[in-house]
Amino acid sequence: MRIKGIPRKRKTPRTKILHYAYPTLERGQCERILSELARRQELVKAGNNDCCGNGPHTPGTVRVMPAGGDSNLILCRACWQRELTYRRERNRELGDDFRFSLPAWETAKVYRTV
Repeated sequence: MRIKGIPRKRKTPRTKILHYAYPTLERGQCERILSELARRQELVKAGNNDCCGNGPHTPGTVRVMPAGGDSNLILCRACWQRELTYRRERNRELGDDFRFSLPAWETAKVYRTV
Protein backbone atom coordinates (compact mmCIF):
# COMPACT_ATOMS: atom_id res chain seq x y z
CA MET A 1 0.00 0.00 0.00
CA ARG A 2 1.34 3.40 -1.00
CA ILE A 3 0.71 6.45 1.16
CA LYS A 4 0.21 9.64 -0.77
CA GLY A 5 3.06 12.11 -0.45
CA ILE A 6 5.71 9.53 0.45
CA PRO A 7 7.94 8.71 -2.52
CA ARG A 8 8.44 5.09 -3.54
CA LYS A 9 11.63 3.47 -2.44
CA ARG A 10 13.68 2.63 -5.49
CA LYS A 11 15.58 -0.60 -5.53
CA THR A 12 19.30 -0.10 -6.12
CA PRO A 13 20.76 -2.59 -8.62
CA ARG A 14 23.03 -5.14 -7.03
CA THR A 15 25.87 -4.30 -9.43
CA LYS A 16 25.80 -0.71 -8.19
CA ILE A 17 25.96 -1.87 -4.55
CA LEU A 18 28.83 -4.27 -5.28
CA HIS A 19 30.70 -1.58 -7.22
CA TYR A 20 30.21 0.84 -4.30
CA ALA A 21 31.53 -1.73 -1.79
CA TYR A 22 34.50 -2.64 -4.02
CA PRO A 23 35.31 0.47 -6.08
CA THR A 24 38.34 -1.16 -7.74
CA LEU A 25 36.07 -3.63 -9.54
CA GLU A 26 34.81 -2.75 -12.99
CA ARG A 27 31.09 -2.99 -13.77
CA GLY A 28 31.64 -6.11 -15.92
CA GLN A 29 33.42 -7.83 -13.06
CA CYS A 30 30.54 -7.01 -10.72
CA GLU A 31 28.06 -8.56 -13.15
CA ARG A 32 30.19 -11.72 -13.50
CA ILE A 33 30.49 -12.06 -9.70
CA LEU A 34 26.75 -11.67 -9.27
CA SER A 35 25.96 -14.19 -12.01
CA GLU A 36 28.37 -16.70 -10.43
CA LEU A 37 26.71 -16.21 -7.04
CA ALA A 38 23.28 -16.75 -8.60
CA ARG A 39 24.56 -19.90 -10.35
CA ARG A 40 25.90 -21.29 -7.07
CA GLN A 41 22.62 -20.58 -5.28
CA GLU A 42 20.76 -22.48 -8.02
CA LEU A 43 23.16 -25.42 -7.60
CA VAL A 44 22.42 -25.55 -3.90
CA LYS A 45 18.66 -25.43 -4.54
CA ALA A 46 18.83 -28.07 -7.29
CA GLY A 47 20.95 -30.52 -5.33
CA ASN A 48 24.27 -31.83 -6.60
CA ASN A 49 25.18 -30.95 -10.14
CA ASP A 50 28.55 -32.62 -9.62
CA CYS A 51 26.89 -36.02 -9.33
CA CYS A 52 27.33 -38.36 -12.32
CA GLY A 53 24.15 -40.28 -11.50
CA ASN A 54 20.72 -39.88 -13.06
CA GLY A 55 19.00 -38.61 -9.90
CA PRO A 56 16.99 -37.87 -7.94
CA HIS A 57 19.97 -36.46 -6.11
CA THR A 58 20.71 -36.01 -2.43
CA PRO A 59 21.96 -32.52 -1.56
CA GLY A 60 25.24 -32.27 0.29
CA THR A 61 28.39 -34.29 -0.20
CA VAL A 62 29.46 -36.10 -3.36
CA ARG A 63 32.11 -38.82 -3.15
CA VAL A 64 34.41 -40.74 -5.47
CA MET A 65 33.55 -44.36 -6.33
CA PRO A 66 36.17 -46.39 -8.23
CA ALA A 67 34.80 -47.59 -11.56
CA GLY A 68 37.75 -49.72 -12.65
CA GLY A 69 41.08 -48.86 -14.21
CA ASP A 70 41.79 -45.15 -13.88
CA SER A 71 38.14 -44.07 -13.97
CA ASN A 72 35.90 -42.97 -11.12
CA LEU A 73 32.27 -42.04 -10.56
CA ILE A 74 31.34 -38.89 -8.66
CA LEU A 75 28.09 -39.70 -6.84
CA CYS A 76 25.74 -38.28 -4.24
CA ARG A 77 24.48 -40.62 -1.53
CA ALA A 78 21.24 -41.62 -3.33
CA CYS A 79 23.03 -42.39 -6.60
CA TRP A 80 25.73 -44.25 -4.65
CA GLN A 81 23.08 -46.58 -3.20
CA ARG A 82 21.54 -47.19 -6.64
CA GLU A 83 24.99 -48.00 -8.07
CA LEU A 84 25.67 -50.46 -5.23
CA THR A 85 22.31 -52.15 -5.87
CA TYR A 86 23.18 -52.51 -9.55
CA ARG A 87 26.64 -53.90 -8.70
CA ARG A 88 25.21 -56.45 -6.25
CA GLU A 89 22.77 -57.71 -8.90
CA ARG A 90 25.52 -57.95 -11.53
CA ASN A 91 27.87 -59.71 -9.09
CA ARG A 92 25.34 -62.56 -8.85
CA GLU A 93 25.59 -63.06 -12.62
CA LEU A 94 29.35 -62.56 -13.04
CA GLY A 95 32.14 -64.98 -12.33
CA ASP A 96 34.48 -64.53 -9.36
CA ASP A 97 37.20 -62.93 -11.50
CA PHE A 98 34.93 -60.20 -12.86
CA ARG A 99 33.02 -59.02 -9.80
CA PHE A 100 32.45 -55.35 -8.98
CA SER A 101 33.81 -53.90 -5.75
CA LEU A 102 31.20 -52.69 -3.24
CA PRO A 103 32.83 -49.73 -1.47
CA ALA A 104 31.17 -48.20 1.59
CA TRP A 105 30.02 -44.57 1.49
CA GLU A 106 31.85 -43.75 4.74
CA THR A 107 35.24 -44.92 3.45
CA ALA A 108 35.06 -43.12 0.09
CA LYS A 109 37.04 -39.98 -0.67
CA VAL A 110 34.98 -36.76 -0.47
CA TYR A 111 34.94 -34.99 -3.84
CA ARG A 112 32.97 -31.90 -2.87
CA THR A 113 30.54 -30.67 -0.25
CA VAL A 114 27.86 -28.23 -1.37
